[in-house]
Order: sequence, then C-alpha cells, then structure tokens
Amino acid sequence: FKAPWDAPQTGPLQAPGRYSAELVVVSATGVRRLGSPQSFGVKPVPTAPSGTDFMAVAAFQQQTAELRRQVSAAGAKVGFVREQLRHMRAAALQAPRANPDLFTRFDSVTKGLAGLELRLSGDPSRQALNESDAPSISSRVGQVMDGHWQTRQTPTATQRRDIEITSGALETLTRDLKALVEGDLARLKEDIEAAGAPWTPGR
Repeated sequence: FKAPWDAPQTGPLQAPGRYSAELVVVSATGVRRLGSPQSFGVKPVPTAPSGTDFMAVAAFQQQTAELRRQVSAAGAKVGFVREQLRHMRAAALQAPRANPDLFTRFDSVTKGLAGLELRLSGDPSRQALNESDAPSISSRVGQVMDGHWQTRQTPTATQRRDIEITSGALETLTRDLKALVEGDLARLKEDIEAAGAPWTPGR
C-alpha cells in the first residue's frame, strides 16, 4: 500500500541520448504488452555549463544509487540479526540447560551490533532531538542523493569525497557484520541449541 500523499519514487537522471519505452501489464495471468516500443530523445538542458560530461554525471549518480542499494541491504541485515538476538535471548530463558554466562555473551553481541548500527544509520537519540551528529554511512549517501540526483551538474569535490568515504566505510562495516554473524552469533546459536532452547526464527 502506498499513501496518495507520499512522494513518488525518484532515481538518478539519464544522460542525453536516444531511448525507448514500452508499456506492459503484469498480472496473475502473466505479462501482456501494450503496443510497440516507442523511441524518444533526451536533450541536454540548455543551462548546463559548457563542457559538462553528461555521461560522467549519470555514471556518478548510478554509482550513488548502487551504494544506496548496498546500504539498504546492510540495514536490513542488521535488523534481521537484531530480531534473531531478541528471539534467541527469550528462548534462552526457557532453555533447561542454559548457562548464566550465555546472557553475558548476548549482551556483548547486542552491544557489538548496536555499534555497527550506529556507524550505519547514526544515533537515533540525537536525531530525535534534532541534535548534530557525526555523519553516518547512510546520511552521507542521502546527502549526495538529495543534493545531486535532480541536477545535471558535475558532482562537487565534497560529493565525490562523501561517496569515496562511504564506499570504504561500508566495505569495513560489511566485513565486521559478517564476522559477528559467522563468529559470536553462530556460536550462540550452537550453545542455546545444546542448552535445549525452543525454536527461534533463523535458527
């Protein structure tokens, strides 16, 4: 469901050139084409600075879009792991052979995950109070999208640097998240299984 007052989805602008569009109906019975593909041209805006490389601008915007997709995927993974931990901790309370040390380890893994979430999305407490905060991975990508996607302008040095910083930070975060999932979380799953804990999602 999409509320009628929600803004439509937007994406990066295409570079000037020749394109085609085709209408299709996707339903439970399959895909049905409406008419034939229609060709059209996209012209450069007349106010663009002389020498603007529209293909390079579009490529940068596509790079930003791909980075945003990866940030969203990392956020979904963090949320999934957080829910797994919540269910696992509740199950551990019902495990007949649970060692009390398990709960200390749950706290440690939860704290580690919170640190990853802070790096990815920022401090929600400061955001709720509209307080300034160090730029997060997500906010850097969002600022570039908001400031550049609806233009034909060459990206600024700051925007390029933001994407460069975000790419490196996201790569490190993805590696750290994988280590947490395949290390501490995997061992917790094995131990609560051995302790006789009830079934939980993802386990």
